[in-house]
Amino acid sequence: MLDWFTKDFGRLTTVARSNAKKGASAPSSFCAYQIGWSGRSSLATMTQCELVEHRWLTGEAATVGLYVNELLIRLLPERDAQPGVFALYWQIVSLLTEVARGAELERLLRGFELHLLEVLGYALDLAREADSETPIRSEFNYYFDVERGLRRSNGELSEDVYAGTMLLALRDGESLSVDDRRAAKRLLRCALAPLLAGKPLNTPSFLGSR
Repeated sequence: MLDWFTKDFGRLTTVARSNAKKGASAPSSFCAYQIGWSGRSSLATMTQCELVEHRWLTGEAATVGLYVNELLIRLLPERDAQPGVFALYWQIVSLLTEVARGAELERLLRGFELHLLEVLGYALDLAREADSETPIRSEFNYYFDVERGLRRSNGELSEDVYAGTMLLALRDGESLSVDDRRAAKRLLRCALAPLLAGKPLNTPSFLGSR
């Protein structure tokens, strides 16, 4: 069985027919293919698979790519086209072939997680406090309630309290300091956790600061 992420049909699972792969290697992760399939059930039969663009990821770049793939498989419903998510996914894969680490990669990953939450109907509001129209302000710190959103905190920064400056920079897709990148990662993992139904992802333990 093969899991695909397609621009026009979303996430798709197929069974590869034996004669479809004669004279060709099995499809590889992160590469672009032109595929054909038949069948209306959730498990289609692949009838064509032609390599369009080869991408080879190794080391940390491959681990980051596998994390994004795992998010898609765990969270996206089957056969629900998401062209915006698809474009951002391919942007990340393209970047991974050039740069396997650094602030730019983390910025793109956080943007991907935010967009995925929005697509799934669980958008993280980084502009306003929970249950009000009060804007998030750079001089305050905020507690994140996973069910309701961000609330102003009187406490200092901690595992669940975040600086307003970081939240606004994350909202605007700006570069973050090392400490803010760690905080942004915690915040997004916390926001994604309820959608995973208590079953953690396999790849984050290998990602380090990502």
